[in-house]
Parts: sequence; structure tokens; C-alpha cells
Amino acid sequence: MVARAHRKPFYRLEEVCEGWGMSIWDVAAYAIEKELVVSIVAAGVLVRGGILDQSADGAPCRISNGERLLSGLVDLHGDDAWMILQRGLHRVHRFVADPGEYLEPCTSAGEPDPIEVLVQELVVRHPERVRFEAAQELSPKTEDTAPSPVLILPPRPRGAQATHDWEACWVETCRTLYFDGAPESLSALVRRLQDWFAAEGKKVPDESTLKKKLKALWRVFAPEAERKSA
Repeated sequence: MVARAHRKPFYRLEEVCEGWGMSIWDVAAYAIEKELVVSIVAAGVLVRGGILDQSADGAPCRISNGERLLSGLVDLHGDDAWMILQRGLHRVHRFVADPGEYLEPCTSAGEPDPIEVLVQELVVRHPERVRFEAAQELSPKTEDTAPSPVLILPPRPRGAQATHDWEACWVETCRTLYFDGAPESLSALVRRLQDWFAAEGKKVPDESTLKKKLKALWRVFAPEAERKSA
């Protein structure tokens, strides 16, 4: 009796190469051109993440959200995937994060701590495999138990899912500052945004997290707030 092919959350690189009739070099080419997203399985990797921002003088800065343990699939940048596929081993300094954010392995003291990744550790997520096969018009040797329609999209960076809807939060922040002006303090702005999160039925971030995200922006509006309270 032939075992029925089953859907898996992710596939080892040799599995997809065999199914696609491709070599490691082919996969490396697609990865470096951002046409294929390659991942690894993180098992208790300590990472730090946060927001990529600009200071008041326009210099790039980071607003940290602290450290946490990362377990599960995490996507690699194309250049890191290329180096691993070419050399068989490469030290990875950062992972793919949500747009405008960063995610990187670190020590318990918060210092950078790149991890070594072997080519044997590379995997492809199931949704990414389905998307890539559809985009390349490939006919895989194994089929899902229940085929479904596929929307062909260009590959997008994916990482750990954001806990809060920060994109909508920034829109609301801009709306508030534009129409209402700067409130009397950063704490007042934080409370207003927390009320907005609650009214929208979204998960409400704590005060310290919001202050970290708004710190650089508030430097611009603090003088206006001081004039109002004077």
C-alpha cells in the first residue's frame, strides 16, 4: 500500500529540490533575488527586537522592545540564505522581521550573538512552497491532501507576527497630532493611544512599550507641548 502524501508545516531543502527538479545552486539564485524565502527552525533562540526609527536630527536609531525566546520558524534574509547555500555554513546576525522593525539573536545581556546555521538546517514553509510552485508553474511530485486556489504574490519578508497593530497605531498617532496637536505630555499621548486600542477592540500595549515607540517622535513635538502648558 502506498502511503498518501501529507501536508507538513515545512519541508527540508532536499525535499523541495527533489520535487522541483532543482539543485542547491538554483535555490540559492532564487533566494538572493528574493523570489524564494528560506527559513530555519529556531528552538529557544534568545532574540531582541524593536522599531527602526530616526532621531530628531534624522540619524537612524532603534527603539528596543526587549529580549525574548524565539521558538518556531523564522525567515532568513536572501543574502544570508545565499551564503549558507554557497558555503554550507554561515553566521546569521539578523532575521526577517515586520517592515520597520528588527529581530536579531542576542546574549542575555542584550549583546549581538550571531548563530551558526548549517545548510542542512534550511527549510521552506508550506505556504511559501505552494506560492513558489504556483509562481514558477511547477508540478511537484507530491500533492496536498486537499488542493486549494493559490494567489500568486511576490515574496514578502515574514517573521514573528506582531503582537500589536503598530501600523494602525502610527496612523492614529499622525491623525491625533495633525488634527488635535500635541497633548500636554508623552504620558497623555500614551493614554490616548491606549484608549484608542481599547475602543478598536485591539490588544492594548503597556505604557512602557508605547513610550519606547513614541520616544523619538515625541522629541519633535515636546516643544509645542511645553508652549501649550506654559
